Amino acid sequence: MRQDAFRVRAAAIRWRRAFSFAGILVALSFAYLRGLGGSSIVMNVAAADDGDWAYADHDIGGTRYSALNQITPQNVNQLAKVCSYTFPEQVPSETAPLASGGILYATSDHYTVAVDGADCHVLWSYEWKPRDRDFVHPHRGAALANGKIIRGTGDDYLISLDAETGKLLWAKQIANPKDGYFISMPPLVHGDLIYIGPAGSEWASSGWIGAFRLSDGEQVWKFNIVPTDGEPGANTWGPDPNARKHAGGALWTPLSYDTERDLLYVPGGNPAPDFYDDARPGSILYTNSIIALNGKIYVVGGRTNATVDNTAYTDVYDPSTDKWQSLAPMPTKRSSGAIALYRGLILYYGGECKNTTTRATFNEVEGYDPKANRWTTFASPATGLHAHAAATVKDTAYFIGGSSGCGGDGPSKAVYSFRLP
Repeated sequence: MRQDAFRVRAAAIRWRRAFSFAGILVALSFAYLRGLGGSSIVMNVAAADDGDWAYADHDIGGTRYSALNQITPQNVNQLAKVCSYTFPEQVPSETAPLASGGILYATSDHYTVAVDGADCHVLWSYEWKPRDRDFVHPHRGAALANGKIIRGTGDDYLISLDAETGKLLWAKQIANPKDGYFISMPPLVHGDLIYIGPAGSEWASSGWIGAFRLSDGEQVWKFNIVPTDGEPGANTWGPDPNARKHAGGALWTPLSYDTERDLLYVPGGNPAPDFYDDARPGSILYTNSIIALNGKIYVVGGRTNATVDNTAYTDVYDPSTDKWQSLAPMPTKRSSGAIALYRGLILYYGGECKNTTTRATFNEVEGYDPKANRWTTFASPATGLHAHAAATVKDTAYFIGGSSGCGGDGPSKAVYSFRLP
């Protein structure tokens, strides 16, 4: 660890506030980076427990904690300025620098810079030239992962820069500023996915969070914080669907990710308008909420071939790695069925196809627990109906189905329910 990157002066010298407008101040707290003044680039942001600070909250778990211990209550009052850098543009600064391998990466509304942590000399500087309407300027940070700097812009572009050179690798516009959106929050990167959403609650927008490929910025999925028609939670906004138009819930603060549970935690923003709520009498999901999302896609089902050789499978797709994995198979063979979610379980209603001419016997409900990788079988009425769709409301599962052969080509003409334990 290089000690010449900072100076601990006599106790009589107190910390001097030299924070310049739209600038960053490099002091002792950033002097304990490994290899200060070096050129190595961090490859992974997940732990960041080696002195690096590669995410707005230090690590993707959001701990905001560093184990470095050279700054203590006894010597903190001896900190003194070493160097500083000021951005070329004069805009409010609402961000903090990232740090890796002795290099500080700092961002403002349009600029991204890399400076040497030892003396603040600029290694590279990149200026984003807006390509669309750019009228709101609060910018709150970037992320560093796999040798790339990822950040958003005021005209709703998600961009990737080479952390070694500052070269623009790709730029994707992920929202429309004419709809009141702008990107303010720092993105979170896990695996090959970037998680980010636009701000703009006060500009008549409705919030969402999305996942985008780290390699090229392509969207993988999107979750609406203000549900659209037919989505879960839409009925919590009262009877008037207009209440969900321009309803807020946009994002501007950091996310966090629980790697053990594979859960992304999203702080849903305030509804709009902020104070007048007569138009939205319900619980208005998912604004002002902590939202836990699982980014994996589970597929359960069965296959029937020409000889009626039923199979049953449970597969999971992880977008962060772009890989499929086979999990615990269902306890009995299934030809087809319907799926619903219930208390963390994936419910599957189906049956075994006896032959290609007679109806399948659909008379069992089974639940898959992704955490335990285990199936549980529930008894259900022997309806003999093929289920085309399913849903759960509180403790009851509802299935829509009709008479069907093994091919599942019968019309939906019945709704039946099953009380869950």
